[in-house]
Amino acid sequence: MIFYFAKAFEDLSRPTELEDFMDTVRSMVYAFLILGVVILFSMTTQNFLAEIAATTMTNNLKTDWFRALLRQDMAYYDIRDVSGEAIIISTNGSRYHRELCCV
Repeated sequence: MIFYFAKAFEDLSRPTELEDFMDTVRSMVYAFLILGVVILFSMTTQNFLAEIAATTMTNNLKTDWFRALLRQDMAYYDIRDVSGEAIIISTNGSRYHRELCCV
């Protein structure tokens, strides 16, 4: 890609009086347009796959956290107030998901 940018600047630095100057500019514009579409598609795909991975990891975290709660001894539930555990799991899961997607 760097080679193509260097070639484009070299072509643009030629005199404008040549007959094929506009053809060179037109082909360069088409090449940059195609390059932009390819980069847009690849970045969209990357973002989509990162979102899927973050969702899967968040669901696994929530499931593992809930399983860990179920493995607790009965005294744990006497000492702690577990009525808000679902909200805590959901809040921390969404925070974890947001951190994974935004990185």
